[in-house]
Order: sequence, then structure tokens, then C-alpha cells
Amino acid sequence: THAYLASAIKKTGLAELWEVIRIFREKTTASGIWKKRRDSQLLDWMNSMIDEHLHNLFFDDAVVRGRMPEVREAILSGGISPTQAVAELLGVFDVRRAAARQVDLFTN
Repeated sequence: THAYLASAIKKTGLAELWEVIRIFREKTTASGIWKKRRDSQLLDWMNSMIDEHLHNLFFDDAVVRGRMPEVREAILSGGISPTQAVAELLGVFDVRRAAARQVDLFTN
């Protein structure tokens, strides 16, 4: 990897740096690397958005939020393992979501 010096304030090295960028883009486009990387970025972006949405759905659920202090205390006191806590909270969340879907099926 090369290092390049450029200064917008002194207006030096900018043309050379843009030429390096242009050549990089040209070579990576021609080889298919540019598209491969961009495709990977797009899929990562989608996955991140799904993760964030599911995280928000879970932690914004009133029952999950209500159970969380008790479950955390149970973990810290050694009453349940983190794995058991996750199974319990996800179970409550899944049951509530499934019930909501059933109501939607019968009301539409």
C-alpha cells in the first residue's frame, strides 16, 4: 500500500491523488472487484438493517421489556443461564408475535 500526500489548504498533490483514485477505480471495475465489493456492501447493509429492525422489535416489546429486569436478576443470581434467559425471552416474544399474526388473519 502506498501513501500519498495531498493538501487542500496548500492545493498540492490533489491532481495526483485523483489520478491514483481514477486508476484504482478503472482497474477494479475492469477486474470485477469493484462490483463484487459493492455487492457485498449492499448485502451487508441489508443485513444490518434487518438486525437493527429485529433488535428494535424485540426490545420495544412491552412484555419483553417488562420481563427483562426479572430475567437479568435471575442470571446474576445464578438462577438461570444466559442461554435459558434468551430462550425464555424469545419464546415470549415469538408467542406474542404468532398470536398477533393469528388475530390479523381472522380480522382481515
